[in-house]
Amino acid sequence: MAARRPLIRSIPGDDLRRDHVADRQDGTGPSPHDAEPTFARGLVELTSARGRLRAALAAVLVQAEAPELALVHRWLDSWHGVGLLAVGLHRIGYDLDLRQYGDGHWRATFYVTGIAHSILGGSAWEPTVWRAVQRAGWDAMQHAERHL
Repeated sequence: MAARRPLIRSIPGDDLRRDHVADRQDGTGPSPHDAEPTFARGLVELTSARGRLRAALAAVLVQAEAPELALVHRWLDSWHGVGLLAVGLHRIGYDLDLRQYGDGHWRATFYVTGIAHSILGGSAWEPTVWRAVQRAGWDAMQHAERHL
């Protein structure tokens, strides 16, 4: 079984060398990226992870019947999916507050990570916990795009 590549490396650019051919656009000479510090390459990883998170949330919120969407729902419409989304959104700066109400509905709220949860990123009230987290997560992603 192949090792899984982490979404965010602990040391940005740790497996990239400046003289590596893959870092060059045409494979023959230095690219403009060769002049950038390796830390900038780590930010590309974060942006890529953010894009994958956004794509997963968009796919799971589409109201259509398709085999590809059913696969995403099997993946994210569960407690495991709630955990994946909570961790993914925490990595981009949001904390999850999850509450169940007496009528069986759930409130998921993502706050900007910090000492006091005073800045709301996204919130949703739904009959299932995963749907609440998915909708609130989408709102938080929209909030991140507007404020970053």
